[in-house]
Amino acid sequence: MSNTPDKMSDEFWQTIEEFMSVAKRLEGHLSQAQIHSAFMYASACYSAKFLANPQIQHRKTTEHLMAEYAAMYSDMLKTGFEHYNAKPSA
Repeated sequence: MSNTPDKMSDEFWQTIEEFMSVAKRLEGHLSQAQIHSAFMYASACYSAKFLANPQIQHRKTTEHLMAEYAAMYSDMLKTGFEHYNAKPSA
């Protein structure tokens, strides 16, 4: 992944913390599976909205873009596992 965690801006990390705060706030109302699914679906919808914009010229097929996003998610999930396995749960 080209945007490795150590190269991201403070604003990027602040945004992640905001999303994590929303997830923690919802834990008393929804299951972790529902929260996870909601974030995944929202991310997919946001990405699709951006990628479906006819103003943006894509040189890749939808299938290629989906594979690219799946690979990015896999990398992010691996990084998350490494992070949470390295330190006590927050």
